[in-house]
Amino acid sequence: MKVTSSNAPQDQSCLARIAIIVVHGMGKQVHFETLDCIAGILSREHQQRHSIDAKIRVTHDRQDGKLTPRVELALPMPDESVTQLHLFEAYWAPLTVGKVTAWDVTRFLHGAAWTGLWRNRKGHFSRWLFGHLREFSFPWQSLRALFGTYFILLILWVGYALLLSSAVAHIASLQHILSGLAGKSLNDIWEAAMTSLTLGMILWILIYLFLRWLKGLYIQYIGDVAAYVSSHDVSRFNELRNQIQTTVCDLTRSVYNRKLANGELQYQRILLLGHSLGSVLAYDALNRLILEDEIAGENNHITQRTGLLLTFGSPLDKTAFIFRSMKENAVVREALAANRQPLIDNYSYRPEHWINIYSPFDVISGPLEYYDLPHPTPSDSKAVENVRDPDACIPFLAHIQYWNGATLARIVYDAI
Repeated sequence: MKVTSSNAPQDQSCLARIAIIVVHGMGKQVHFETLDCIAGILSREHQQRHSIDAKIRVTHDRQDGKLTPRVELALPMPDESVTQLHLFEAYWAPLTVGKVTAWDVTRFLHGAAWTGLWRNRKGHFSRWLFGHLREFSFPWQSLRALFGTYFILLILWVGYALLLSSAVAHIASLQHILSGLAGKSLNDIWEAAMTSLTLGMILWILIYLFLRWLKGLYIQYIGDVAAYVSSHDVSRFNELRNQIQTTVCDLTRSVYNRKLANGELQYQRILLLGHSLGSVLAYDALNRLILEDEIAGENNHITQRTGLLLTFGSPLDKTAFIFRSMKENAVVREALAANRQPLIDNYSYRPEHWINIYSPFDVISGPLEYYDLPHPTPSDSKAVENVRDPDACIPFLAHIQYWNGATLARIVYDAI
């Protein structure tokens, strides 16, 4: 794999006609990390299949007076042809830093869990799909994420209680030690006190650092979801949600609108990839672009040019059930909400393929069952294809193991 860097314009004879847009997930994502991952797995997959090294060039895309970083990936083929790809990253992580507290996450999870259980106590729930209100069975498996996170929250509560009780117990034990040293020399009393204080402080610091790390992990991996998904309520997260959506949509729109010097749309085929919460953002962005394109008279052919919508580690099913605002008997509201999502309004809006990679060891993801008819028929050729990743097999860590597994590389490479 050879990497070069240049700001010089690309030769018009080898302009890429395929683009890949990657939307990262929640957590402290590093800029360009997902681009590096996708370029790496595609290069390795190409080398394994054809024993030919890929060539990578990093540069900037110039569009509408803006410079957008991109990766140009050239895949030489045995017949001496070359497949040219342009890779883009929708980077939104800095927008949520410091905006969500542990209390926000706790309130969000508590409300989602118990509201979902109460409103679906009859064993089923309704969702507006493809022009009608459809009934689905109660998704007990979807509650794993909530109760798994509640377990972490319980550890935090217990940990803070232990931290407080250890401080109180230490003070009490110190008093007991000092009372037992009556008549001892001042030096003996000082040594005993310092030993007790040192051991107590070490224990207190270790517990504190562990809880601080666990709390950071709790906010890092659930906080972004709380901020983005819970804004169906009138809350302080509305503006943040809009900023995130705008960031992802602006990048996605600029790629779809990219034109050559002759006015022709550059990318004939675009692959949209979203990991974790990024899959929700990719889904929202594609819905918005389809609506905009329909209003404009389908000038950019968004649906026809989208070769793949790939979601992996996705909480989309949970946003459809436990993380959404559900109002009983609000049929009109449900219909209006679905009307803003062409992907669940008519199969004609679906891209060529919608593939969802999941793992049963990943409490955040799962198969997407609430974006198609309850009993899809063979004629529903554009239904979501759920693919289990056998390499994502370590509980909790499975959520990030997709990046290193063979499943993701195979699906993206085949889509190219």
